[in-house]
Amino acid sequence: MPDDPWNILLDILPGSLIGGAVMVAGAFMGWWMTRGRRGWLLQCTTWWFDRVVRPVLTTRSWAARAAIIAANNSLVCAALVVAGALGYVAWLAILLVGLALGTALRLVAEVADTFEPEPALTLRQRIGAGVGIVLNLLEPPAILASIGLALAQGALADSLALPAAGEFYIRFVLPILVVAAAGEALWLTIYGIHIDRSGQTATR
Repeated sequence: MPDDPWNILLDILPGSLIGGAVMVAGAFMGWWMTRGRRGWLLQCTTWWFDRVVRPVLTTRSWAARAAIIAANNSLVCAALVVAGALGYVAWLAILLVGLALGTALRLVAEVADTFEPEPALTLRQRIGAGVGIVLNLLEPPAILASIGLALAQGALADSLALPAAGEFYIRFVLPILVVAAAGEALWLTIYGIHIDRSGQTATR
């Protein structure tokens, strides 16, 4: 078992790419399955949406947004890593995350339809929002790394055990997810995107 982080990255790269493709396919399936706003998948995802996404959009606090996003993303990715210890269950977990992602994107798209035009921002605010977006871009690689860690435990390869995968996740992936969440919360807060608790969207 390689202990060097770079060796582990090389080991999980194939799984990250293949598993990422499965998750994207699941996202397309989730989007398609929830057309017409019906079905069990929509009901399950709506429960999550109301408890995670909606609180992110109803608060104007950067810290609260960052905490909610970081907690959600880190728990989902940790669940993927743990699912890797169950062999081929990891594939099912990845597909389910993709399905939930596609459904959530449909729900967000419906909310975003009522967003007001982008508010006028100062140069400093635009720079801050740009920094937030750049930090937010760290999220996809971290998710792919979590998928790779899951599949490297037996579902695709057998190069890692759960303790090693978990250690790599805690040392390297988790901090990246936290930084990405802070970036996402930053640009959301600067742009003033929020909805009130009745579900109406607004800015600032």
